[in-house]
Amino acid sequence: MRRMESWLVLSLIGFLWVGGAQAGANGAKNIILMIGDGFGAEQAKAGRLLAPGGALVLDQLDPNPGFASTYSIKIVDGEIVQEITDSAAGATALATGEKTEYGNVSVAVDGTTVLPTNMEAAQDEGMAVGILSSVYLCDATPGVWLAHAPSRSCSIIIPQQIDACPDVFLGPGEKIAYTSGGKGKNKVDHIEELVDNCDYEQVRTTAELAAAQAPDDRLLMIRGGYTLTYTIDRQNDPGSNNLPTLAEMTAKAIEVLSRDPDGFFLMVEGGAIDWMAHNKDIAGTARDVVAFDEAIAVAYAFAQTDGQTALIVTADHETGGLEVGDNPNVPFIAGITASTDWMWGLVQRDGMDVEDVLETYAGVGVTSPALTQQEKDAIDAYGEMAISDALSDRANVIWGATGIPARAPDEGDHTDLDVPVWAYGPGTAPLEGNFDNTDIGKLIFDLVEGN
Repeated sequence: MRRMESWLVLSLIGFLWVGGAQAGANGAKNIILMIGDGFGAEQAKAGRLLAPGGALVLDQLDPNPGFASTYSIKIVDGEIVQEITDSAAGATALATGEKTEYGNVSVAVDGTTVLPTNMEAAQDEGMAVGILSSVYLCDATPGVWLAHAPSRSCSIIIPQQIDACPDVFLGPGEKIAYTSGGKGKNKVDHIEELVDNCDYEQVRTTAELAAAQAPDDRLLMIRGGYTLTYTIDRQNDPGSNNLPTLAEMTAKAIEVLSRDPDGFFLMVEGGAIDWMAHNKDIAGTARDVVAFDEAIAVAYAFAQTDGQTALIVTADHETGGLEVGDNPNVPFIAGITASTDWMWGLVQRDGMDVEDVLETYAGVGVTSPALTQQEKDAIDAYGEMAISDALSDRANVIWGATGIPARAPDEGDHTDLDVPVWAYGPGTAPLEGNFDNTDIGKLIFDLVEGN
């Protein structure tokens, strides 16, 4: 790729874009797909509770979102059967336009037939491509775009990512998948392999990311463990200052990718929403929705100025069967200052008294009723999930709302609820009303081919 005139980041949500090639026949030169993992309509509603002014940027981007079904499929006695999806099958539908079985990563339901992805098609067309996430980069949702496997194993996904060389690759995973200890042949350093194979400029901190020039239009950052610090816990963890936010990564990714005269395709995952929803953590979920929305604001500002960018925001599935209802206790939710994961760590790891922890970080016993004996017994028996239950009761929200069918194996909190689809920009008009998640994948193929 050769360097084009670039837009200047005036702020996290303000851009000036100059120059660029003419868009294709469909009017879209660039594609930005943003996936909130586990992000259903009620998760969006939770985010609005804590968003400035009570509204998300999403509400400006597309006031009337469509809704997509998310089921995966399997073959039983020669018949196709629908089932509740996981992230692998759900994201595969978005990447390939095809249904597959739970756990498959861009391979067909037979587990062997490769399903080409629209990101691979974008590479074939000469477009720059980028992948970034708030959870580890070989997890299912970031993994499906450039890898093909009958399981969501990092050991299978990572070598294919190294071969594919996405132009921008930003997110967590250093400590749990991309490097390991040992000496000699027992040492694993996939980050070094990525740098050597793909000619990346590698950065490690927020400051380095902001200053990066990416002279070869390639940029890599893989830090941390399973996630970046949860948004709600950044105030509690001084080390999180060295880890960029999803919005900061999105801004830098667009800065680098938009240099390509052939356009770009960027996938951004707000993966921590799913992790917070699995924990039934209402405040953590809401805070990570707001963080995801801040990244959306960055992309939306670029798309508005650019005029040639198709921006699509959706989810791979809903997690938790969340029901915010009509009377959530917003002051209580807003007053929670740590995730249930953080609070339980203080109890289990540091031996702190659970009542003291809940008083300090959630105002339990101060701004809301003290723990009942029944709640104390439940916490003794079930730990963090019982803390979540106690906080959800005080927040007046429900997880696992009635009417949600039996859960899929191993992902006991996923549901079959349709997920919202917000769309803006050229070529996105078909994403209205009700449709299937595979329709999004097929539309992205059309946008790539029309570029």
